[in-house]
Amino acid sequence: MIEDVAIKEFVKKEERVKKEDKKEEIVFQELNKKSVSKKIAFAVIPLFVFGAAGFGIKDIFFRDKNCMVWVKNHYEAAECDAIKDTAEVCPFNQGILDNFKKISVCDTTTFFKNGDTDNPLVWYGKSPDKKEYQYFNQPGLHPETGKTLKPISKYIIGKYILKKNE
Repeated sequence: MIEDVAIKEFVKKEERVKKEDKKEEIVFQELNKKSVSKKIAFAVIPLFVFGAAGFGIKDIFFRDKNCMVWVKNHYEAAECDAIKDTAEVCPFNQGILDNFKKISVCDTTTFFKNGDTDNPLVWYGKSPDKKEYQYFNQPGLHPETGKTLKPISKYIIGKYILKKNE
């Protein structure tokens, strides 16, 4: 009988220890969850702050160039706000920026694709002072006068380019 009482007390003690172990395990898991969320918070918050600061600094020091300005024989990207003479400014167009150029022509210039006069490779327009023709490698508007460029013709080549070189 004493043994039965001793066994019952031992079993009760074991059950209490198991319950306490379970409680400790639950508390430890909760602490572990919190520490993981804290770690995530400590990693994410600084990334967010530095990212926002980076975008702010980018806008201050590296502004978007959303306009173009004609410089000698080609367009260059520029900030619209930074240009004082608005007559020289045109909206940004990557294709024109990369490809539209003023060119020099002579008797060896290829004026037509495959010799076909319906496929010109050169366009022309009068200079702002209207004293001479200026030549370009693409159709469009004359960068200084704003007038539509005309496709080159055999007449213009003969009268203004070949005679000029003689």
